Amino acid sequence: MSRVEETKRYRAKHLDEIQAKDRERYHKNIVAHKAKQAKYREENRVKERDRAAKYREENREEIRRKAKEYRIKHKARIAATDGARKLRDRNKRGHIHLLFKEEIAEIYSSRREGQQVDHIIPVNGKGITGLHVPWNLQILSSEENNRKNNKVDLSKESEDLLKRIR
Repeated sequence: MSRVEETKRYRAKHLDEIQAKDRERYHKNIVAHKAKQAKYREENRVKERDRAAKYREENREEIRRKAKEYRIKHKARIAATDGARKLRDRNKRGHIHLLFKEEIAEIYSSRREGQQVDHIIPVNGKGITGLHVPWNLQILSSEENNRKNNKVDLSKESEDLLKRIR
C-alpha cells in the first residue's frame, strides 16, 4: 500500500479527531488566521473575483435552489430585515411628507367608498421612486389602482403632474 493510500485510510478512520484538532488550532489562532485570509484576499482580489464568478456561473441552478430553500425556511427573518431595510431607506429619503401632512390627510379623507389613494409615480417603483407628496397622489377606484399596480406611464402622467405642480 502506498503512502498516499495509507494517509487517506487514516484520515477516513480518524476524521472526527482530525476535525476537532483543526477547529481547536483555528480558534487558538483566530486573529492570525483572519489576518492571513485578509492578506490573501487583498493580494489576490482579481483572482478571487474571477473564481467566484466562475463558480456562480457553473452552479447557477444550485445557488438558486439553495437561496429558495433559505427564503422558505427563514421567511420571518427575511420579512423582519426587509422591513428594517425599507424603514432605513424611507428615513434616508427624508420626511418631506410631514411638510404636507394636512394636504395629504385632506386627499385621503376626500375619497369615497371603493376608492383608493394612488401614487402617480410609485414610492417603491422599479427604476423610479416617487415621493409621498400631494401632487404625486390621485384618487382611483380599487380596480384601476390594482390594474396600475406599481407601474407608471410617464408620457400621460408627466403632463398631469406638470398641471398639478403649476
